[in-house]
Amino acid sequence: MEYAVLGGGALGLLTAYRLAQAGQSVIVFEQEKIAGGLASGFQVEDGSDIWLEKFYHHLFRTDKTAISVIQEMGLGDRLEWLRPRTVSLVGGEIYQLDSPLTLLQFKPWRMDERLRVGAVLSYLKFVPPQLLEGKRADPWLRRWLGKHVYEMFFESLFISKFGALYDQVALPWLWARFHDRTTQLGYM
Repeated sequence: MEYAVLGGGALGLLTAYRLAQAGQSVIVFEQEKIAGGLASGFQVEDGSDIWLEKFYHHLFRTDKTAISVIQEMGLGDRLEWLRPRTVSLVGGEIYQLDSPLTLLQFKPWRMDERLRVGAVLSYLKFVPPQLLEGKRADPWLRRWLGKHVYEMFFESLFISKFGALYDQVALPWLWARFHDRTTQLGYM
């Protein structure tokens, strides 16, 4: 039997790989010049050795399936676990914002706002996701973080990632970002 896979993103490529392993004939159709979907990169300028990723991507240590596939394909030695420094640009100033300590030192927010953010993020780190089912992140964060914190930080992140649908993001999606996050992230 012959199979056609539409899309050369991670899922399409893995599907084609598994079908080929099973002895099937597969063709992958990809509209872009380079396969990889959102995880692919682009050359900074023609002829350059410098490539950048289209979108920010990393692996969590809990991404066991992806890590297993990377190992299976013999690429495990290219997977690096790094501790990235996360910063925010607010009012022309750069602030590190990637730990409880840097949260407490984040001057654009009042101390009560910093403590509230810490409490909300702690809740998201430890609450069972079933309690968040059926809830959207936008109204939930507005309620628990307050308008100032939400609009300064989270709203712009959601808009840049989801566009016009930013207010439809499921709260369990956000939960997964904080629940699975560790100080180290995987990059290739």
